[in-house]
Amino acid sequence: MTTIVRAMILHTPRDPFAAGAADALEAFSDGGLAYGPDGRIVACGPFADVRAAHPDAAVTDASD
Repeated sequence: MTTIVRAMILHTPRDPFAAGAADALEAFSDGGLAYGPDGRIVACGPFADVRAAHPDAAVTDASD
């Protein structure tokens, strides 16, 4: 089963040395990180988008 963690998410999907620090960072104040039963991340982005892509996933709210 897929699980979504709802929280503030900061990550660097691009190489900060090649793209520059400001262009490498993505931040989502109400973010969602979805992972499968094997622990692999399957989606990351705004919570609403991740939830829409995985409507049957369990949600863990870590937004505080």
